Amino acid sequence: MLAKDASLGIVFADISGSTSLYERLGNVVAQQIIKQYLSLIFDVVIQYGGTVVKTIGDEVMSYFPTADLAVGAASEMQSCLQESSVRSQVALSLRIGVNFGPVIQESGDVFGDVVNVAARVVALAKPGQILTTDQTFQALTMAYRSNVRFMDCTPVKGRKQPINLYEVLWQASQSVLTVANFSQASSATPGTHLQLRYLGHQLELTPDLTELSLGREPGNDLVVENKMASRRHAIIEYSRGKFYLKDQSVNGTYVSTAEGVVHLRREELVLVGSGVIGLGCLVSADMEDAIHFCCS
Repeated sequence: MLAKDASLGIVFADISGSTSLYERLGNVVAQQIIKQYLSLIFDVVIQYGGTVVKTIGDEVMSYFPTADLAVGAASEMQSCLQESSVRSQVALSLRIGVNFGPVIQESGDVFGDVVNVAARVVALAKPGQILTTDQTFQALTMAYRSNVRFMDCTPVKGRKQPINLYEVLWQASQSVLTVANFSQASSATPGTHLQLRYLGHQLELTPDLTELSLGREPGNDLVVENKMASRRHAIIEYSRGKFYLKDQSVNGTYVSTAEGVVHLRREELVLVGSGVIGLGCLVSADMEDAIHFCCS
């Protein structure tokens, strides 16, 4: 079955550090660990609506229907691997290359210049880094562009012309974008009740119930059916007479009110008045993924 010029986001994810792992732990143990990490990557691909094409040694090739999903999945892969490495004390990391554009699909595989460039881009990435192209950047929505920065115009093997290379900022320390600032003076008094509404569900935070968790995982107080949301994405905490929204995610949390939009990445914000919260993506009040909040 041949389909020409279907635009897809191609992601190459290469596990870095496996050679020393085999040397240090031996073939059997190292292979078991690598399989566990490959399984994590496979799970993320599925969660973001992607398809695993193949594995090449310790490298996974996958594709996604949009540039946003490809970049979101790449960020989630980095976060999952980092968390697992910390817990297991195994020093592994990921190098990821992303490219978006028209490809040829045939017998479950994908071919074309976009795939070739993605393979070249992952080779340029450092451990723990996500690199992408100008073509991908142009296909991203504004919410995702805010977490991408231009790096360099660099030659790529097999191409006559150099390409513009971008880095996806997936760690909290890399980027915090504020589109508009809320008034967060210490004298702000948001009230003693906070109501949340999402898809017919309603929750209330009060001085008696001082914390709520939000995320994709079933164990959260508010479970959000959004692929851009992390498993445990954020918490809202009542403390010192204020409601604090604390982002704990990969893609960040967007808070929109009449005053503007704030994008949080591992940051916190005092919620005042009313508005909407988007987990991992910018939302408007009429969108299904919007979490409505009101302080009183």
